[in-house]
Amino acid sequence: MMGRELVKVKGFTRVVNGKEVETRPYLRAKQQVGPAPPTYDFFDCRALRRLRKELGLSLKEAEAATGVPWQTINHYEQGRDFKKNNRGRHPLLHRFQAVCSGYGLDPFQVCELLRLQPVPKDLLRKFRSACREEGVTPLQALLDFMRVYCR
Repeated sequence: MMGRELVKVKGFTRVVNGKEVETRPYLRAKQQVGPAPPTYDFFDCRALRRLRKELGLSLKEAEAATGVPWQTINHYEQGRDFKKNNRGRHPLLHRFQAVCSGYGLDPFQVCELLRLQPVPKDLLRKFRSACREEGVTPLQALLDFMRVYCR
């Protein structure tokens, strides 16, 4: 235990088989206490709501499109299922996937929701513009690229 600070813990009394037993003091490693980063920093809740509004969907219509209860979608949009104070709950991956596929999101939009930026924004704008000109979705363009590239 080199390099760790030890703390002396006082003994205490506990009941074992109906008898009071006093424990001896002992040493334990001092816990490092610091602010934990928020668990919801990785998810852009406002972007999910903006995407739903751009599609012109109400929460009930989003439920019909995704198969995910509207209350869950509402929680995602408010960030409630991503905060630590919500009884330690985290969004289930299959539900998040259902929302993304129900909204017809391309991989870049999913990355935006997760606050990832795999491609520079100006290049992504050009890519989406080229997809619109060709009449394909970004997902279709990526799939076509992979089919050609992986031959």
